Amino acid sequence: MKKSFVLCLLYGFLFSATSLHAETLSDIHKKELTLFGMKTIGLNVGMAQVKKVLSTPKVHEMVKTGLNLNGHLCAELVDIRPLKTQGAYEATCVAYRGGTARKQYIIDALKGVAFFP
Repeated sequence: MKKSFVLCLLYGFLFSATSLHAETLSDIHKKELTLFGMKTIGLNVGMAQVKKVLSTPKVHEMVKTGLNLNGHLCAELVDIRPLKTQGAYEATCVAYRGGTARKQYIIDALKGVAFFP
């Protein structure tokens, strides 16, 4: 019993930063970020066409793909935060697989573009 409690506690410490922050994305945020991913692959869609709210890991994958398609380096999406402007987000990525260098980007989800701050 004690071992399982310690394992659960350790698991919580290891993954709480990403899962806690991931929970701060509302359904609207997830839809906007899904729209960003769709626009980066060339689809001419608007918010009305985004019917399904994707899970947080799928949204992160869409954002990572969208950043790479915008010509930015993102091997792993570490953090994403909504900004005060509607449809704007700040994303932090590990630039290269196996690396530690981090890059920050500003995303305009409604236009499907990303840029350096």
